[in-house]
Amino acid sequence: SCSTFLPLLVLILYIMPLVLGGLTSMSSCRASACLTHRHCARALRLSHSHSLNGSRITVRSSSSSSSGSSGDELEKRPIAEPAILKNLGDVFVLDVRDNDEMDMGGEKLSSSVNVPLNKAKGVNKTLDEFKADLEAAGVWATLEQRGTDAPIITHCGAGGRGGKACDAMTKLGFTNVHNGGGPDDVRAVRPDLS
Repeated sequence: SCSTFLPLLVLILYIMPLVLGGLTSMSSCRASACLTHRHCARALRLSHSHSLNGSRITVRSSSSSSSGSSGDELEKRPIAEPAILKNLGDVFVLDVRDNDEMDMGGEKLSSSVNVPLNKAKGVNKTLDEFKADLEAAGVWATLEQRGTDAPIITHCGAGGRGGKACDAMTKLGFTNVHNGGGPDDVRAVRPDLS
């Protein structure tokens, strides 16, 4: 019956991708120009709201730290819509790829500054470590001078760590931060940043 099928469908299509990192659900929302992710990402939660056969389904997953960490858990923010990146003014581009993977996702953007997010392969720095590296690279002073509301595009090779860097920068107090995906993604939308 429909009453049995609908909860099962919700579980399979919406909850499982969230548990597994949100990749499937974010990709499907991005493909359908879902605006819900950007709004909810700013509130540090992920929310999906879709219509299925006329029934509205909403699934929410809060970003909380159950391991008792110091709040350094980073949420992978979705790649920003091209129209948003295109309309940003004087933007600062932060490349968070590891030094040994600078060829992934495309050639380095000449306007970007590289500060890797990882401290080891697959292990992100804490917020304090990332901020210290931003300070050491001279990026922090530049960003403070520009103001917390000045536009920032983060990127890595494909958008995973770029999304986490977007979350890190937001947690560090910046309010106009966007995940650009990879350098070729940014270049396709903003050739002026090449």
